[in-house]
Amino acid sequence: MSYQHIVAFKLASPDLLPSFVEEFKTLSQNCLDKNGQRYIKSIRGGKQISPEGMDGGMQVVFIVEFDDKEHAGYYLDNDSAHADFKKLARVKYQVNGVFCLDFVEGQF
Repeated sequence: MSYQHIVAFKLASPDLLPSFVEEFKTLSQNCLDKNGQRYIKSIRGGKQISPEGMDGGMQVVFIVEFDDKEHAGYYLDNDSAHADFKKLARVKYQVNGVFCLDFVEGQF
């Protein structure tokens, strides 16, 4: 079963959101495993629109899909493209809030 990584972001300026989204979506092409192969199955997401008022100020949400926990672990701990993106997010896009959740569909 696929491993799902949910990540939500809050940026200091909403004006930076469109270019931030485009930059994030490039991870599916730029993240390569130790054999030089792409390993992100998909990235999908959108603007946070919940009316519940429990969003913590998050403005955009993504679901990053991997084949398994090992690929997700590589992404989090070893992938240089992901590490570079995290630095860029703080400096260029002024990300000042991140919320992450992971799950495997159907496992409770």
